[in-house]
Amino acid sequence: MSVMELVEEVLAVQTLRAGAYRRLQQAMQSKDADAIQETTNAFRELSGRILAVINACEDGDGQLMALRRVLREMQHLEQSKLRLTVEIQALKSSHVHEDQDTGIGAEPECGCGARDGPTKHDVQEALREAYVAMEACVQSILQCMEELREMREDIGDV
Repeated sequence: MSVMELVEEVLAVQTLRAGAYRRLQQAMQSKDADAIQETTNAFRELSGRILAVINACEDGDGQLMALRRVLREMQHLEQSKLRLTVEIQALKSSHVHEDQDTGIGAEPECGCGARDGPTKHDVQEALREAYVAMEACVQSILQCMEELREMREDIGDV
C-alpha cells in the first residue's frame, strides 16, 4: 500500500471508532451486555487494522516513519480513552454513601451494611478527574488526526 492509502485507511478506521464509541456509551447506559460485547469486538478489530498499518510502516522511509510515530501515539491514546470510558461508566453506576458521620459501629443511612465506601464527594471528584483525563486524550487524538490530514495534504501535493 502507498503512504496515501495507509493514511486513508487510518482515517476510515477513526471514523468507525467514533461510531463504536457512541454505540458503546449507549450500550453501557442501557446495560446491554450483548451490545457491550459487540462493540468491544469492534474495537479489537479496529485496533487490529491500525496495528496492521503500523506494521506496514516498519521498514519505511521518512514518511512511513512519521506515520508510524503518529499511529503509535494515537493507538496508545485510544486505549486510554477506552479505559477512561469504562472507568467513567463504573463510577457513574457505583454505590456511594452519602457524606455523613456514621460514628463507630453505626450503619450508613443507605442500609447496605458496609461501613467504609466511597462517598458521593469521592465519586464526584474521581469523575471530575476522569473527565479531565478524557478531554486531554480526546484533544491529543484530535492533534494526531490533524497530523494525519496534513500528511495526506503533503502527499497529495507531491
